[in-house]
Amino acid sequence: MVAAAVHSILAWEPESEADLQFFQNIPWCAEIIKMPGVRAYRGDYPPRRERGMDPVIHGFNYRRPKRRYLTSKVTVFREEGILRYGSFLAEPGVLPTHDVNQSEGLPSGKSVSTPSQREPRSAVTASQGEYPIHIDIFTLGQALYGFPRTIHGGILCLLADGICGKTAFLHRNPVNQMYTAYTNTRFIKPMIIGQDGTITIMMKTQISRVRTTEGKIVVITRFEGPGGLVYATAESMVMEKIWKGRL
Repeated sequence: MVAAAVHSILAWEPESEADLQFFQNIPWCAEIIKMPGVRAYRGDYPPRRERGMDPVIHGFNYRRPKRRYLTSKVTVFREEGILRYGSFLAEPGVLPTHDVNQSEGLPSGKSVSTPSQREPRSAVTASQGEYPIHIDIFTLGQALYGFPRTIHGGILCLLADGICGKTAFLHRNPVNQMYTAYTNTRFIKPMIIGQDGTITIMMKTQISRVRTTEGKIVVITRFEGPGGLVYATAESMVMEKIWKGRL
């Protein structure tokens, strides 16, 4: 990975102004995303869709029976799936770094040091404390939960894989190609939707360590709720390689 700022930022603005305002009206979300040093952004991913995000998420579809021999293909961004989404970048020092093995929540909205004025650095030169923390907020709808009103574990695995991959992608060496070797998800507390049939969650994702000679990038993430409640954690290893041909 190269010593440079985060790659592939399309614009330092929210994916959706309506979604940003929605999250700003949720006190525990606003406490973090309104902190100095936390900026909303739109990423440039291949292929970029209307609402941005990650190709892994856009590629996920579920099939809902329409007739006996017909099915309708509905993306997770519609039909009560992912209702709202926002991506943010916290400069190094704004939020505490975290360990995927910890089960207790991080202090929410508490700054442990003065926000760094430097641009986020890539993994080849930065220690863990210098990596920016990527914040992704989702409001999930009724199409994504099962009995008893609990979000499917497979949805969390999908989000963990996609967001960890996105984080590594934004810090990659642009000349290299990447693929995920594994993503391990640990479930801690059930993610139960509210009376309105939705739940808002926050993912805090960070590069944990890099083995540059082997091209291995370890990314960790946490699924959090109000007060730093931790629903799940995940660790992903992303391989960064150069191929003569395309994947």
